[in-house]
Amino acid sequence: MAKLTPMMEQYFLIKEQHPDAILFFRLGDFYEMFFEDAKEASKILEIALTGRSCGLEEKAPMCGIPFHSCDSYIQKLIQAGKKVAICEQMEDPKETKGLVKREVTKIITPGTFIDESVIQSFRNNYILSVYLSNDHKEFALAYVDVSTGDLNVSKVSYFDFADIFYKISPSELIGNSVFINFLNGKEKLARQIRLFVQNHHVCVNASELISKEVEIEFFSEEYLRTQHLLEQQNTDVRLSIRILLSYIQYTQKTVANNLNSIHWIYQDKYLHLDYSSISNLELMESFLQKNKKYSLFGVLDKTKTSMGARMLRKWIEHPLRDKKEIEQRLDIVEECISDYSLREDLREYLDSVYDMERICAKISYDTVTVRDLLNLKESLYDLPNLREKIELSDKKLLIQIFEQMDTLEDIYHLLDDSISDRPIGTIKDGEVIREGYSKELDEMRSIEKNAASILSQMELQERASTGFKTLKIGYNKVFGYYIEITHAALKSGELPESYVRKQTLANCERYINQELKELEIKILTSRQRALDLQNELYAEVKTQVKHAVFRIQTTADKIGSLDALLSLAETSYQNDYVKPSINKEKRLEIADGRHPVVERLVEEQIFVPNDTNLLKDKNFMIITGPNMGGKSTYMRQVALICIMAHIGCYIPAKSGDIPLLDAIYTRVGAADDLSQGQSTFMVEMNEVSHILEHATEHSLVILDEVGRGTSTYDGMSIAWAIVAFICRKIQCMTLFSTHYHEITDIAERFDNVVNYCVAVEEKKEEVLFLRKLVQGKADKSYGIHVAKLAHLPKEVLSLAEHKLNQLQSQKQEWSREIGEDVFVEESKESDIKNLKHREIINELEGINTDTLTPLEALLVIHKIKEKLLK
Repeated sequence: MAKLTPMMEQYFLIKEQHPDAILFFRLGDFYEMFFEDAKEASKILEIALTGRSCGLEEKAPMCGIPFHSCDSYIQKLIQAGKKVAICEQMEDPKETKGLVKREVTKIITPGTFIDESVIQSFRNNYILSVYLSNDHKEFALAYVDVSTGDLNVSKVSYFDFADIFYKISPSELIGNSVFINFLNGKEKLARQIRLFVQNHHVCVNASELISKEVEIEFFSEEYLRTQHLLEQQNTDVRLSIRILLSYIQYTQKTVANNLNSIHWIYQDKYLHLDYSSISNLELMESFLQKNKKYSLFGVLDKTKTSMGARMLRKWIEHPLRDKKEIEQRLDIVEECISDYSLREDLREYLDSVYDMERICAKISYDTVTVRDLLNLKESLYDLPNLREKIELSDKKLLIQIFEQMDTLEDIYHLLDDSISDRPIGTIKDGEVIREGYSKELDEMRSIEKNAASILSQMELQERASTGFKTLKIGYNKVFGYYIEITHAALKSGELPESYVRKQTLANCERYINQELKELEIKILTSRQRALDLQNELYAEVKTQVKHAVFRIQTTADKIGSLDALLSLAETSYQNDYVKPSINKEKRLEIADGRHPVVERLVEEQIFVPNDTNLLKDKNFMIITGPNMGGKSTYMRQVALICIMAHIGCYIPAKSGDIPLLDAIYTRVGAADDLSQGQSTFMVEMNEVSHILEHATEHSLVILDEVGRGTSTYDGMSIAWAIVAFICRKIQCMTLFSTHYHEITDIAERFDNVVNYCVAVEEKKEEVLFLRKLVQGKADKSYGIHVAKLAHLPKEVLSLAEHKLNQLQSQKQEWSREIGEDVFVEESKESDIKNLKHREIINELEGINTDTLTPLEALLVIHKIKEKLLK
């Protein structure tokens, strides 16, 4: 019976321990993959699939890659959502009899890959750990960016989980068994998360909780206590952290020291932005192009460093809710704007700063390169000047924040003294350690480079000391270096006692002495000794830098904050933004507000600014007007201006007084969700339902043409009811655009509703959209005019105009029918609970009791009873 070869048995033994990863099995200078791994990898990597004898009747499917160029191949596999287990030879095959020992030294996953060519510099690459309670009510989250050391924890409710999940947008997901079972279930939330996982190639891992308290290896018990993680109510969060850190330790085979702090994310500390709002308002990327350039982030991002870009992104995703914090950030931005020279000098210093956070990760995981250390050194070079520039300014807030910044001068000098600015080759075969750092290393290198010169010098010294003018120093492979003196010369002089005869030839004698013997050892071993010593010195330097990782990260965080603040200041200065005031009186007043993104895209045209006035007693705007008139742009711009103010940024306006909000909700655009079996209208209703359930009187709600996805009267009725519900029940600030002009009549029923419309100028058959918001109602939508602009056939346009006139002439008084207040007094609401009751009441109202016979009355009562019992 066929039996596997010993090497293939070893392969299967290791593969069984890593069934979910593609195993890179080291064989000499190659990483080989076998069987199913080979079939899968060969397709993704587009390399040849071959076979290898394995002891069985059929050859094992096999493919391989050179180990020295594996990075690009690993990158492709990671981007395809795969894991790669690196299995190395742990012994030198030349010195080993039999099978070489092999073991997995690292597992590379989408969440632990720290190659800058794969992960985007301006965003975090998170692994998310979820510990779900048995009742599914609370999700305990721990998520970390291994490449920056950014570790966060939070507790969220069932209803908030999806929004937080989308915001984190993890590349890898780990969960306890309860969460994994939930994720595979049929609930709507589970389907939503599963769809995201599939579309974004998120790697999902089931992790059974281990008993070992691995978090103690990363954090002291005292630190965990200060973070409230030893308290009973936070047990689930601690377990989530444990799952996360266990996974990192399992995959990286080390305890990384760049994970040294835990940040609590308290949801009530930030302005709530759900996933729909982030997408609809195009905060991070444009809706269609999926491009950062055409987003709010793209407009505000004038950062010089990767740390600054990531910090700015966090600020946009998590706008502040604390008035003092917002105003402090606004004041710092004001300081930066007011001093052009200081701002430019600081930004110039930041120009030479590399991604210090991700260099720290490489140091922690021992994958740092010489180039990384040189980049770190260059990043530190100007930090003393940067801090001094701030300290010498008159900017009190900047000084307060950055005067204590650690400039890491000791680390700079260590790297400057030890690492050559222009290293030759690599650490394994070149010259990396700077000349002058180690006398012993300098001597070894000098001997290697100047062996001939040293031997020539010694030859002259020996001639002078012995008097043998024909003395020579030579070399052969058998005896090594020797001193050669002719027989004739020996007769005329005395041989030194230190000379030891090595060989006798026909016309000369060959000797060695102790000095030549020592020099021979140095010359023959100098290169290898120099490389070994260089490796030792380089390892010492890396260890010293590794001990300073926390200091470097702390400084990197301050640099990121400074860069983000300077970016806000630079954008505000260039784009003519103004400092807003923040109020708690539910007052939203914007003079000449502009859309921050659109105004940058239409530079050849003049962007038309608009005012906004929402007060406590006039907090609901109904906006009507033509298609392409600018309604959607206006509503989005109001929301964006509010977000900008809450992140502490100046706003695109002449002036602005912005209320402190708890959330911004939006329902704009039209898109179906076929993957979830939902039509455009169903998606719209789900989003509106979410808004009506969660909005408070301190929220801002943006509703764009709600109800258009169904029949006219259905849509009109729903739109009317939504307006009435918000006015009576929620009483939040609302911008509501519609083409149902009849809804404007609701302003006569609710004092807080104000009608606005987009101005239009008609000239004969031409229509000019002025894009200016004015108080009042619109009576036309000009849809046919927009159709003309889209070049629909004339026959279609003519028929449309005819039909429009016909419909308008037949228009009925809809507002009288629908205008009955949807919300009657509370006493009536308790009596009329549903549509069935309403039908019975309508039926009773239509009965003439004066002409009703007793028998007919009994029949009516019987029918009503039947209806109630159904």
